[in-house]
Amino acid sequence: MINHVSLNAILCEIEKDSIFRNVKVIRSYKDQNGIYLEDIIPCVMWTKTNKNVLFSFKIGTLVSIDGRIENIDNKLCIVVEQITYLSNGDFNYRGS
Repeated sequence: MINHVSLNAILCEIEKDSIFRNVKVIRSYKDQNGIYLEDIIPCVMWTKTNKNVLFSFKIGTLVSIDGRIENIDNKLCIVVEQITYLSNGDFNYRGS
């Protein structure tokens, strides 16, 4: 069985003294009120170089993440294997 995740996400705030960095993923559909909902997903990188990259981007940066899902500390999270910078700024999904 293959465990692979690929997503585009917006980086959120870093929790103090945490190994996790949350990302915001905006759903591709609206709810019954016409609003796009967001999911906050914790991410972690294990190698020092990659971890520095994950924590060095500022809040609001749009990134592409490839990784796998793991259960760490009784919490489902994404272990990031590759992160790619896409754009910087404040993103609001407008969709069609």
